[in-house]
Amino acid sequence: MTIEPATVLGRKVQTGVVPAPDPDLQADMFSAACDLLRDAGYHHYEVSNWAKPGYECRHNLGYWERRGYIGLGAGAHSFRDDRRWWNLRPPEEYMARVEGGELPLGGDERLEPSDAYLEEVFLRLRILQGIPTSWVDAAIALPFLESGLLLEDGGSLVPTERGMLLLNELVLALAGN
Repeated sequence: MTIEPATVLGRKVQTGVVPAPDPDLQADMFSAACDLLRDAGYHHYEVSNWAKPGYECRHNLGYWERRGYIGLGAGAHSFRDDRRWWNLRPPEEYMARVEGGELPLGGDERLEPSDAYLEEVFLRLRILQGIPTSWVDAAIALPFLESGLLLEDGGSLVPTERGMLLLNELVLALAGN
């Protein structure tokens, strides 16, 4: 579980009103969920998602597979060809621009090649697709394979359930950051 600072829970954790989640308890709960859902016939297809075969969330997979998308409405985000842009958030400003015949663009960003690569590594590992072994120096991957955080599957490095608990660290190590 990631505590987002700009949320009610994030503010409560920051001020000490609510304790931060215990990482060991989170790991135990994640492991129990993996076992329970696997035994019930669910396929673990993304770090925090399981589905019966053929019922994976196509909507979210589009984000994780870096497919382009268009967001419509106030505050909506869009993505295409390593460029992200978003609409103005306040509905009143959004509507005023639209009614004035202008694009309601709130901002945009273009990913640098190194950032696009890091994102590609992160997302491919997140959806358990893995990354080609050719993307990573064997000496870097070996400790993660030996410790059971990664496995090699058909020429790809894929995180294990234990590896999913340390996904951010794996991504940074494998992407060379």
